[in-house]
Amino acid sequence: MERNNIDKLMMALLMLTIVVVAQQRVVAAAEAAKFQPETSTEICVQTCDFRCFKELSPPKIVVCFALCMIKCKFGPSQVVYNCTKDCAKAIVHSNLEADPESVRHHVDKCYGSCQSKI
Repeated sequence: MERNNIDKLMMALLMLTIVVVAQQRVVAAAEAAKFQPETSTEICVQTCDFRCFKELSPPKIVVCFALCMIKCKFGPSQVVYNCTKDCAKAIVHSNLEADPESVRHHVDKCYGSCQSKI
């Protein structure tokens, strides 16, 4: 009987360790989501996945992810970022059925246009 209790205790400790590690990863992702310019694309992808998973429609997910990657990877000025965001969101409002590739291409064009204006 005592061996069974030890096994249960070990399993509980293992599960607690898994929960603590998972919680630390969520906290780290939340900290990364504060948008400090990064050099690592992988860090930006993880950050943007965390931020954009809550969007409900595919075009909104793509816009969120593309804007997030621009901000994370390139660290544009707030003026350029806001210009890009406004331009990019216009395509979602005008075409809710846009395919992800065309939305991403549109966001890239918006960023280039806004960057050249400023």
